[in-house]
Amino acid sequence: MFHLNNTSMKTILVIFTLMVPFFCSAQTGLSGIVRTDKTNLPIEDCHVYINGYLGTVTNENGEFQLVIPEKYAGSELHISHIGYKTLIMTANDLKNNGTIVMEQAVIMLSEVVISPDPWVVFQESVNKIITDAKNQTDENIYNSILDELDKMKPPYQAYYFTTEKENRK
Repeated sequence: MFHLNNTSMKTILVIFTLMVPFFCSAQTGLSGIVRTDKTNLPIEDCHVYINGYLGTVTNENGEFQLVIPEKYAGSELHISHIGYKTLIMTANDLKNNGTIVMEQAVIMLSEVVISPDPWVVFQESVNKIITDAKNQTDENIYNSILDELDKMKPPYQAYYFTTEKENRK
């Protein structure tokens, strides 16, 4: 079995201590608070990121902390949130525990039209045609309407087949 004496242990410890800086890369810590421009309230869940992949979100107090590699210290820092204008600054511009003030962005939306499902409208229309046809006293009119429905293409045909065709026989 391999046994180390005190001198060997000290030597290994010194070598390890001297090599640690080579394995660690320099990093920069960024931190701050994001607030609104009008009320000065903190903004929760605000995205703070560099180069589109390295980032974080603010907590309920608008605070964030982000550790980035030293090589990104001059990169653009993006701060964004729905309803606010995105801010872009360099990581060097942000002082530790700096306050970032975001301006609200008013976005005008175009008109929203809510319409019924076309399939439901079609089903209601076919049901009305069939009901109207059944109310006709002339059996030939009813059969001609059903013949027209027979000529429809899927998926309308499928609806017709499952509802009325079986009743026709």
